[in-house]
Amino acid sequence: LEQVAADFGDTRRSELGSAEEIVEYDPQAYIVKENTNVVVTKEGWIKRVGQMSSVAKTRVREGDAVLTVVPGSTLDSVVFFCNDGIAYTLPIHQLPISSAYSEPLAKRAKMKDGVSVVGALTTDARFVPSLEEVGDEVGLTLLIATKAGQVMRLPFEAFRSPSTKSGRKFCRRGKTDHVAYVELVRDAETMFMASRKARVLHFAIDDVPVLGNAGKGVRGIKLEAGD
Repeated sequence: LEQVAADFGDTRRSELGSAEEIVEYDPQAYIVKENTNVVVTKEGWIKRVGQMSSVAKTRVREGDAVLTVVPGSTLDSVVFFCNDGIAYTLPIHQLPISSAYSEPLAKRAKMKDGVSVVGALTTDARFVPSLEEVGDEVGLTLLIATKAGQVMRLPFEAFRSPSTKSGRKFCRRGKTDHVAYVELVRDAETMFMASRKARVLHFAIDDVPVLGNAGKGVRGIKLEAGD
């Protein structure tokens, strides 16, 4: 080896790089950005489609119906809110592309039997402005109401990043209670709560406290037994 080095050796032509020059792997850089829509049905089936001429023409299983259609790009995520108080944030590019029925959300999330989806929102800043765009310390908030009449608000920012299959808890409900409504507070200033027995309460959304994390909230409307 010493003789070979003496006969053929020369100075090193390539330079050794430092750890600071190593570029970290970014999986987002390999995702093709494209606009799309995520269809969510009342029975919790999901699929990704491109352009939609009509929601009514979207194929769903017999007896099922479209709950909502969530817009976004393949670089963003969709947050699925379930009636047991758990939310699942899934990257849009990982959702199945299909013109048929596609697959249940439970295939990609650890949902308990009997749990259903009550709402879904995009993390795409074109539709849901970021904390910096809103310009305050909280950003847009979620308005949450339960079957038992409890209400609360939570900052949406905590749900933007993808979750694990176990999801994130956004509501601590009672044993017999479940989440009935989840939506972003945008321009609305007041809300109505109505019961099965036709009792209605109208109050300011600002009266509903913004919680730092999942909680039981406050009583929005007092319900009688069986209401």
